[in-house]
Amino acid sequence: MYGHARIAFFSAGFEGAMIILAAIYIIYECVHKWLTGLHLENLRYGTLLTAAADPPNHLVYAALVKRVDHG
Repeated sequence: MYGHARIAFFSAGFEGAMIILAAIYIIYECVHKWLTGLHLENLRYGTLLTAAADPPNHLVYAALVKRVDHG
């Protein structure tokens, strides 16, 4: 009625194009690092982030398992 269908179609196309561009850039970076040699970066921060994210993820996992088990 107000033309929302047309703009939604345009928005979906734009979002798809952005995802494709991001995928192309990720592939480019992966191939570039693979060919030039890969070295670890920010290993300390990555380890700390993973360690900090583990307890909340475990709590969510436990809550979901409990909810599924008890229906």
